[in-house]
Amino acid sequence: MESINGIKTAQELKIQWAGGRDVWPKVPVDEGFMSIQTKVKDPKSLEVSQAHLGKDWPAIVKESTMYGFGAYNPRGQVLSNDVNEKQHKLLQIDIEHSMAKYPGSMAQYWEAASIWEDGSSEKGFILAFRERKDEGLELSIELARRYDQGAIYQFAMEDGRLMRDTIAVLDDGTEARVEVVMDDQVDLSPFL
Repeated sequence: MESINGIKTAQELKIQWAGGRDVWPKVPVDEGFMSIQTKVKDPKSLEVSQAHLGKDWPAIVKESTMYGFGAYNPRGQVLSNDVNEKQHKLLQIDIEHSMAKYPGSMAQYWEAASIWEDGSSEKGFILAFRERKDEGLELSIELARRYDQGAIYQFAMEDGRLMRDTIAVLDDGTEARVEVVMDDQVDLSPFL
C-alpha cells in the first residue's frame, strides 16, 4: 500500500519504526552520563556480543524495562519543526510531572531520538522502570495517546540481548520485534 495524501499506511509505519536507530545522548550511569546509539541487529549477522567488544549496556538498561516515544509527527504525519518542538516541550512537562512520584531508584527518564532509514529524525524520551513496569507501560501508552502517537517502543533485556518491541497505540498493525545492538556510527552532535 502507498501513502495517501502524505499519510503513511500502517505497513509503512511498521517498516519505518522497526528499522529505526535509537540515540540516547545522556543515559544516567553511576559516573554521570553516557551516550548510547543503537541499530537493529541483522538476524543473519555473526556480530559478536557487546561484552566481547568491550562494550556493555549500563545497569539502568540491563535492570529496567524502558519505553520510548515522543510527540513529533503524530501517526506519521509530518508537521513543521516549530509545531513538533512545542509538542516535545509539552510532553517533557507531562513526563516530568508524571515521573515525580517515582524515586530515581525505581524509575528515570532521559531524552532520546529515533533516526529513520531516510535520514530524518524525531526527538522523544525514554522512561526506564526498574520496578512497577506495568505502570510504566500504562503511563507511556497514556502519554502517547495524548500526543496522538501511533506506537511506542518497549526495550527489555532477554538472555543478554536488548530487544525492542514496537507496541501499537493508535495504529494497529505496526507491531514489530527486533534486537538492537550498540552502534558508534551515529553523529550525536545534533542531539546533544
